[in-house]
Amino acid sequence: MGSKTVFYTLETDKPLSQVKEATKNSLMFLGGTLFEQGDGFQIKQGANGVNFAFAANLDAFVSVRQSAANKYEFFGTVNWSPNTLFWACLIIGVFVFGILWIVPLLYLFIDPSNAYQQALFRIQGMLS
Repeated sequence: MGSKTVFYTLETDKPLSQVKEATKNSLMFLGGTLFEQGDGFQIKQGANGVNFAFAANLDAFVSVRQSAANKYEFFGTVNWSPNTLFWACLIIGVFVFGILWIVPLLYLFIDPSNAYQQALFRIQGMLS
């Protein structure tokens, strides 16, 4: 299981409701299922732009907080864990066909923080 955090600060005179709507639109580019939850967004299987994501279950939460009159902070946590394909390739690779071990090896190189950080950077453009 892996975990990464992403953070972004935005200064704008737009109200919180518009900022949350822009955040939602920006996070939709990651794919998966998006839920509004409390002060942020829960994303299940948001894997667009994440290398080797086919070997993992991705789960993220991005919170939106207004820290000053015109300043917003976005804090996200992205967690990933091996999925069924990972385990199937690992077990079949041990007993039958060793080349399938490539999928579990690729799991070691998953880093979704870049895709999620880009989604946070895109919020500024969504507000324009």
